[in-house]
Amino acid sequence: MVNSGGFELGADMVVSRPNAYPFRTILAGHVLFALLVTCGAVWMSLLSFGLSTSAVAWSCAAILLPVAACEPARRSSPPPSFGAANRITLVRGCLVAWVAAFVASEGTTHQATWVAGAASLALAMDGLDGFVARRTNSESEYGGQFDMEFDSVLMLVLCWLAFTWEQAGLWV
Repeated sequence: MVNSGGFELGADMVVSRPNAYPFRTILAGHVLFALLVTCGAVWMSLLSFGLSTSAVAWSCAAILLPVAACEPARRSSPPPSFGAANRITLVRGCLVAWVAAFVASEGTTHQATWVAGAASLALAMDGLDGFVARRTNSESEYGGQFDMEFDSVLMLVLCWLAFTWEQAGLWV
């Protein structure tokens, strides 16, 4: 500000510092890595489980939709880092995405056994991310939303599989 005989010329300039932690970039890298791992796992499962080629698309959607649904939470209150709890949630998301690859499958006993095992592991890991977030003092609105979105996708996929594999009626 320049003071010229009793009045000031100019304006206060607020210099904003860019965020020191590029969360968006780090999130994109983690999601890309999760997509590559999941697509690789699904691709290797195509022959052994008799999956259709659409399985890769279903598994990618099962990762990308929850991440996109969390975008408002990320923008409104960006977390300080993509900590261990969010990484655990993303690993669980890879399991959910692998289960989602079976959406267009026949529902053989072999498939159902592996889906039940992967879904059980994903459900068991559900409490782990919250525990780690509380222990490391890294709880965030984004992390909670991230966790809930993958929970929702897993429940949706399991209900769809129960219906299409004729293990439950339309009431599911």
